Amino acid sequence: MKMPILLVGFLLILIACSTEGDLKVINRTAHNLYFSVKGNDYVLEGATEEEIDENIGPSKTVSFNTGKQFLFWGGDKKKVDLEIEGETFLLPDNNTTTEVKIESGSTTKVFTDPTHAGVKVINESGYDIVWLYCFTDFDPTLRVLSDNIPDGTQFYDQLAPSSSETQLYYTFKIVLDNFEEYYYGGLMDENANLGIDDQYLIHMIGAR
Repeated sequence: MKMPILLVGFLLILIACSTEGDLKVINRTAHNLYFSVKGNDYVLEGATEEEIDENIGPSKTVSFNTGKQFLFWGGDKKKVDLEIEGETFLLPDNNTTTEVKIESGSTTKVFTDPTHAGVKVINESGYDIVWLYCFTDFDPTLRVLSDNIPDGTQFYDQLAPSSSETQLYYTFKIVLDNFEEYYYGGLMDENANLGIDDQYLIHMIGAR
């Protein structure tokens, strides 16, 4: 009686195999999305207007080993940490990390729709930016966005968007390391009224 039991056990070991589950991240904002999983960093470009209209966008799929699968039962489920944010996207409560569940033989999809407005600074001025501030016509209090944007680098931040009830016109103040100050946006600049998924782009070009 022992022999058949041992043979069955051996058979089950032979037909066990590793299984995978997938994580698919889809960027449905108009701007870059950044995420990190399994120690690897990824960047998804913004979706086009046509893609946004069709509720699709650039995507990246990452596979995970979820355990062993046997003849009569499937593989395990696996929880993984996901760090994710976009130039106009944040998780609820402005978090940048979450936990997602990966199941063997299936794909877990993460759709990122825009949640914020944003500002992006490309510094090619020949000088370091030592302060970047913003304020709105609704609240003139200076808010520090960054105190260090070296020459040759970029910076982005998410901002509260305008709504039908509150129209926010943003003004941005930049201070260079040579103490020169520059202002962008304001009430006279229609591009400074930022709705959801709108981004104010500041590209500083110059030379020492």
